[in-house]
Amino acid sequence: MTQSRRRFLKITAGAIVTPLISHRQVEATPQLKPEMSVLVWAPHSIIGAQNRGVRIDKDLIRSWIRHCGDHGVTSIFWRGSYVGAATYHSKVLPVLEYAERARYDRGDEFGGKVRESLPGWKLSLKEFNGIAQAIKAFDVLDVARNEAGKRNLPFYADLAPFDKYFPGLEERYYEAHPDLWLWSRSQKTRYRGIPCYAEPGAREHLLAEARELLQRGVDGISLGLLSHMGDGPAKGEASYGFNPPVVALFKKRWGIDILKEDFDSSKLSELNGEMFTGMLKDLRQMLGSRKKLIAPIVLGEGNAAKRWGSDETGKFVIFGGSYRINLEWPRWIEEGIADDLLVMPLASSNAVSKVQNGIKRHLGKGRVFLMRKLREREMLTTLQSELEAVRAGGLDGYVLSEHRDFEPAHTSWCELLSKD
Repeated sequence: MTQSRRRFLKITAGAIVTPLISHRQVEATPQLKPEMSVLVWAPHSIIGAQNRGVRIDKDLIRSWIRHCGDHGVTSIFWRGSYVGAATYHSKVLPVLEYAERARYDRGDEFGGKVRESLPGWKLSLKEFNGIAQAIKAFDVLDVARNEAGKRNLPFYADLAPFDKYFPGLEERYYEAHPDLWLWSRSQKTRYRGIPCYAEPGAREHLLAEARELLQRGVDGISLGLLSHMGDGPAKGEASYGFNPPVVALFKKRWGIDILKEDFDSSKLSELNGEMFTGMLKDLRQMLGSRKKLIAPIVLGEGNAAKRWGSDETGKFVIFGGSYRINLEWPRWIEEGIADDLLVMPLASSNAVSKVQNGIKRHLGKGRVFLMRKLREREMLTTLQSELEAVRAGGLDGYVLSEHRDFEPAHTSWCELLSKD
């Protein structure tokens, strides 16, 4: 695994590898049995299986879903993309293909050609090619969805709208349309990897990705806020998000040219939030009333430099230390834009009670799920405590993001999920 990828995983895991010391007792409230879900990152699970010498075939994919169902999992979240590439036979995203050499010539943010010969990048290429070879023979997503349907497990497609660039996993649409990335205030540089969804081309492309998945029979769409480029570009300006539609809308509403004049940055965050909500509305309209839309929240700082993450209110997310989007989650639920909220805490202490008190109690309807990334064995203590708190009535469900510990051979988390 490359240094950049390790750094990304370290940021997203952060303090959550620390065992949970204590949970403030949550008051039990009458509710239905909480939902127990697993977020399967298809590319990671394929890599993990290959590293253990397991053959990737239809039976293996079916066994993943079967294993979940046999251990108390009540729904499946499925991440079928690997940054900008698809691990299913998509007509919208580029399907991950075998490459003889690393395509890192344009990867200035990661060192470009200088790093191409380093062992870490060679390992990445080997892993990417392993996935590419495995997914040629059959459609992984179709197999998983069909098996989930046989077991009456709702199957949600999990999308990553802000994770669109990593060397070798580029989103070709954006590489061909770089002006859809975030623009710097000088208008000279772009924030590669983070689209601006005020741009019609970016919004329609995401809708096309979701539309294709709906046509293939998924039961809904969930969104995530993680990004390989969450820390921001290694080069360029500190401030991004000054795309022409944003500049024009800000001037129309407040009479200020944000390229030339001083302005209130909180108003820009507000505007970014409205545009993100607008994108959710577009998804809601596409989904209709029978398919679910599960919207994302991040709680806490993602890293020490505060370049990606939020705070304990969960009412914003920041990318690159400067591009801030207000997350209007009370509005999403109140207006029926989103059905449920998926909350990713970035600290290990008292997560259930923080989500319960900071988010759940402010909502009159809608479900709130806690999502955890399981990466280290030490996290099983955290997992056990949080599951107990959720089952006591703290929240409406728990989503376990399996990372590479999904294989049935790693059953510790399964035993915890299957407990009543």
